[in-house]
Amino acid sequence: MPNKFVLCCLAASLMATALAAAAQSTDPKPAILSTEEIVQRLSAPPGAINMRGITIVKPGGKHQPGAAQKARPNIDLAVNFEFNSARLTPDGELILDNLGHALQDPKLGASRFAIGGHTDGVGSAGYNKTLSEQRAEAVRNYLIERYGVPADRLTAEGFGLTQLLDPANPASAVNRRVEITNIGKAP
Repeated sequence: MPNKFVLCCLAASLMATALAAAAQSTDPKPAILSTEEIVQRLSAPPGAINMRGITIVKPGGKHQPGAAQKARPNIDLAVNFEFNSARLTPDGELILDNLGHALQDPKLGASRFAIGGHTDGVGSAGYNKTLSEQRAEAVRNYLIERYGVPADRLTAEGFGLTQLLDPANPASAVNRRVEITNIGKAP
C-alpha cells in the first residue's frame, strides 16, 4: 500500500496541474494584430484628431473621463507582463514587435502616441496605479530601445483600475491592457 505522504503529494500535484490548466483556459490568448492592422487602426484621416486635454461633458453635466481620447485613433493591446511586474513576457514582446514596426511606417512617422497602462480591478487602487505606470513606461522604453522610436514621440501614463473595459467583471483579463493612442503630429 502506498505511503500516505506520496498519495498526498500526487494529489496536490494533480490539483495544481488542473488549476493551472483552468487558469489558462479562462484567460483567452490575446489576438495579435499585424503591423499593417496596427498602422491602419492608428492612422487618422486629416482633421480627425482632437486637441489634447479636451473634456467632453454630456448634457446633464456628467463628466466622461477619457472621452476626448476615444475620439482619436487608438488600439487596445493585451500586452502580457510577468505577474505583479512590469517585466514583459515573450508574448508581450511579440505584440510590441508588431507595434514597433508599425510606428516606423511612413504613415505614422510624424505622429506622437500616448501609451496608457490599465490594470484589472483586483488589488488596491494605489498599487494598480503604480503598476500601470510602470508597465506603460516599460512599453515606452521597449519601443525606444528596440525600435529607435524617438522618445519625444511617446508619452506614458498609468490609469490603474479607473477605466475598466468590463466594469461588471473587474477581475476580467480584458481590463488588463495597454492602450496606444495617436495624439497627432509633433509640433
